[in-house]
Amino acid sequence: MGNIISAIAGALNAIISAIASFFMAIFSGIASVLIAIWNFSDHLWMLLWRTKRRSQDHIEGGGHKIRRGDSSITLSHASKSQVTLR
Repeated sequence: MGNIISAIAGALNAIISAIASFFMAIFSGIASVLIAIWNFSDHLWMLLWRTKRRSQDHIEGGGHKIRRGDSSITLSHASKSQVTLR
C-alpha cells in the first residue's frame, strides 16, 4: 500500500513540476521578448528623434538660430540638449 501512495505522489510531483516548468518557460519567454522590445524601442525612438531633429535643423538652417534684437544665440544639437549663450 505504501508503494502505491509513493507512486501516486511521485506522479503528481512530476505532473506539477512539468506544468510549473511549462508556465515558467512561457512567462520567461514573454518577459525576455518584452524587455527586448523595450530596449529596441528606446534605440528606435532615439534614432527617429535624431532623424526628425536633423531634418528640422536642415529646414531651419543647420540648427543655428540667431534672434534679432536679442543678444542670445541658441545652438540646437542632434541630442536632446539645448545650449543658450548670453
